[in-house]
Order: sequence, then C-alpha cells, then structure tokens
Amino acid sequence: MNIWIRNEVGYIDGYSLEEQPDLIQIKVKKEPVDFLNWYWDGEKLVRDVKNAPQPVPAEPTELELLQQENEELKERLDQTELSILELADMMLTVTEEGGEQ
Repeated sequence: MNIWIRNEVGYIDGYSLEEQPDLIQIKVKKEPVDFLNWYWDGEKLVRDVKNAPQPVPAEPTELELLQQENEELKERLDQTELSILELADMMLTVTEEGGEQ
C-alpha cells in the first residue's frame, strides 16, 4: 500500500491515500490510522507509541479565566475584610486606652 506524506523529519500529522504533487510516496504494510504515533526519519516510517507527541494543553476558556479571576478576587476580599477587622480592633484598643487615662 502506498501513502503520501510531507518530507519533513518528525511525527507525521497526516497522510494521503492519493498521489499529491507536493508529498512523497511511502510504501507501507498497512494504513497508519494512528498516524500521530508514526515518525518519519527521512528514510522510513517508524511506529513509536511511547514517543508520540504529548497533547498540547488547551488554552483556558473565557469562563475558566473568569472563574480563576473570581477566586483570586474572593481571596483578596477575604484578606481585606480580615485586615479591616484587625484595624478596627486596634482602633478600639487605642480608644479604650485613651479613655482610661
């Protein structure tokens, strides 16, 4: 069986079963349906499942970014509220000490 791929060293990202003018012809025993596991070394196709490229993590969606920002804002609000309570407690202590003199 013949397939056509780009003549670029590395994992193939697709192939054609029909002749293409800008692709090279490769003879294979079976169709490489799991083509992401196939590596073109410049001379032959090598199947190497262990070295298949890892999927690239997807960019966070707008919703995920907003959820993350919301969590950060909640943390900052909690810290601000705690700081205000501590400041109020300090003011009360100073006021009480000032009234005792």
